[in-house]
Amino acid sequence: MSWMAQVSQWPQRRPGPMTMQPLAFLLLLVVGPGPAGSPMIQNPPRDRLQGHLLVATSQLRDPRFVETVIYVVEHGSDGAMGLIINRPIGKASVAELRHEEQSNQAIQRQKLALYYGGPVERKLGFFLHSPDVMLATSRVVADGVAMSMDSAMLNSIAEGKGPKKYLLVFGYAGWRADQLEAEIAAGSWFTADADPSIVFAEDPARTWKRLTDEHVLRL
Repeated sequence: MSWMAQVSQWPQRRPGPMTMQPLAFLLLLVVGPGPAGSPMIQNPPRDRLQGHLLVATSQLRDPRFVETVIYVVEHGSDGAMGLIINRPIGKASVAELRHEEQSNQAIQRQKLALYYGGPVERKLGFFLHSPDVMLATSRVVADGVAMSMDSAMLNSIAEGKGPKKYLLVFGYAGWRADQLEAEIAAGSWFTADADPSIVFAEDPARTWKRLTDEHVLRL
């Protein structure tokens, strides 16, 4: 079963005004293994965008996607799914994410950066992470980038046993069959290779301009 089938029935990419949702982490991440038969995602076909970046062009004025960079985690005949990687929205302590009271423990007080991943299912959490630490539920998307929806990843990170690089992303962007292709053809997006150094950039606020400048130089 694909990631797309696991998260929801496909909504339109433009589901209505963007609203912020309160954190409810225990409801956000899938605990335990995914459905039986879920494939490991590796070596995507060259004619697919899985493991690549979508970069919004200047003509895309939807406020939910202006100057966004999206990492495509799945792309196939059913549609596509991606996570915005350049919109940090704040930080939360491990205790807040676990819905526990604050304590004096350093682990509980540790702050994690949170990212807006897209307007769909804003209470759904995803970890994009380097593959140096893999849970049973982690799946490789492409070279250097894996994905998990397992709250055990939060525990690993809090205990200092997590992956070297990670993003904690809430919500996603989704497209129906042929919808993304039509938007690319209309000039709303251009595509780029997804080097892990871009996906896990230390200064995500500069990612869109960096990629846009490189794209202009290639034209």
